[in-house]
Amino acid sequence: MLGNASVKGDDGAVRLIPDLKKSFREHEFVEFDPNEKLDEKEVWIIDVVKGIRSVQLLTEKDVDRLKNFPRMTIHDFDFAFQLKLLMNLGVIERVHIVGIPYGMEKKKALGQVCDAIRKMNLG
Repeated sequence: MLGNASVKGDDGAVRLIPDLKKSFREHEFVEFDPNEKLDEKEVWIIDVVKGIRSVQLLTEKDVDRLKNFPRMTIHDFDFAFQLKLLMNLGVIERVHIVGIPYGMEKKKALGQVCDAIRKMNLG
């Protein structure tokens, strides 16, 4: 799960971790820093996405639509950039992203994310 817990609006996925752990005990939900090494062939991500109005499921086919945001320092590498790079290098083959609209109210987001997880046959 991506997001910055100290930035209001970008904390949408992180705020859901305790509730998702209760609802889906068979799955592990962990906060992930996009600057950490990502070397799985298939990745499952829950993150906040700007420009959407409801929770959406995205796959590797949608990654090119993700925008790269300007970086101020070397530590500000954007996750969309990193994901595209790792896919082009063949490190990651399959991507599943549950996108939460930026600033969505927690209760509404939780319901839609739970529905999305069930839709992906994970719950």
